[in-house]
Amino acid sequence: MARQEQECRAQAERLGLTVVHVYGDNEISATSGKMCPGFEVMLDAQPAAIIAWHQNRLLRPTGR
Repeated sequence: MARQEQECRAQAERLGLTVVHVYGDNEISATSGKMCPGFEVMLDAQPAAIIAWHQNRLLRPTGR
C-alpha cells in the first residue's frame, strides 16, 4: 500500500492537487462481498477529486 500511496501522491502533485485525506481498506477484497468502511467514509465525504492507483481499487460494491 505504501508504494501505491506514493505513486498517487506523485500523480496529485503532477495535477496540481493537494492530498487532503488518504482512504484505505487494507486486507479487504472488493470481491469478498464484505463492506469496505474506508470506501464508505470516502463516499460520504464527497471529495472534489479521487486518485486511485488502479481502477480496481476504486470500483467497489457499496451497501447503498
